[in-house]
Amino acid sequence: FSGCDSLQRLELFQNQIQSFDGSCLRSLPSLTHLDLGNNRLASLSAAALSDGCPLLQTLILSRNELSEAPCPLRLPLLRSLWLNGNRIGELSRWNRSDQSDEAVFLPMLQKLFLQDNQIRALD
Repeated sequence: FSGCDSLQRLELFQNQIQSFDGSCLRSLPSLTHLDLGNNRLASLSAAALSDGCPLLQTLILSRNELSEAPCPLRLPLLRSLWLNGNRIGELSRWNRSDQSDEAVFLPMLQKLFLQDNQIRALD
């Protein structure tokens, strides 16, 4: 995506994407909306997302094959996070109260969609 400095919205939903390390996002400094829903992602580099998308406000990861919520996720402007329809079984890594590099930092988050997963407990 080199040369797309002004791109704000990237729609990659309903493809066959199996891996996404996020390194391509470094060339998209204006990105505010990323839709990777309805793909075949089993994992995602939360650190690459955090580093590459500082302005991200909407992240859609629904209907993939994620077994855990992305962590550490540090997106200070994120307002909506869609994780529904995955294989997430627990959120224990999200339940950290410290400010370490492993913690989740989403101070502006208003909407979190977790339905249709395999969550067994909220600790």
